[in-house]
Amino acid sequence: GVNRGCFRRGICAAPGDPHPGRNTPLYYLSADEDLTMRRLMLIGPSQCGKTSLLQAMAGEALHYQKTQAIEWRPSAIDTPGEYLENRCLYSALMTTACEADLVGLVLNADASQTPYAPCFAQVLNRPVIGIISKADLASPADIARVSGWLKNAGATHIFITSASAHEWPGDLLPFLSQE
Repeated sequence: GVNRGCFRRGICAAPGDPHPGRNTPLYYLSADEDLTMRRLMLIGPSQCGKTSLLQAMAGEALHYQKTQAIEWRPSAIDTPGEYLENRCLYSALMTTACEADLVGLVLNADASQTPYAPCFAQVLNRPVIGIISKADLASPADIARVSGWLKNAGATHIFITSASAHEWPGDLLPFLSQE
């Protein structure tokens, strides 16, 4: 793998932090450490939390920022929701996936329907995970429904997150650092 250098290894909260995880990188990395990360491409509908997830993972302050075009980060690729919502743009998703090591299908836990067709992930030619965002806004039944939709679309692992509530699956970043 390639050292993408965006995420840092360590603990989730700074000592004495009244809001653990808020504006605190998930991983700390000293100057002499090296963390190899797989480049993650996020795909999901508009306002499902893709950009917020990347902001939180990088320890940035959460602020709404509409993604207008594909945004390339050292360890992640953020795609606009319109690329998923308009089938004529699927070719851009397929082409961009070639630059990723791993694709994350993102869907908010309170979604009323899925934007993903069954087996959607097969055309991406990359390993695909599912990321349920905004878990703090939904019931366990809603989360189970969305998890089923993501699995049906081809996600092999499901991770449940909430950027605004600073809730992360403890195994997401270690999963991203696997070869």
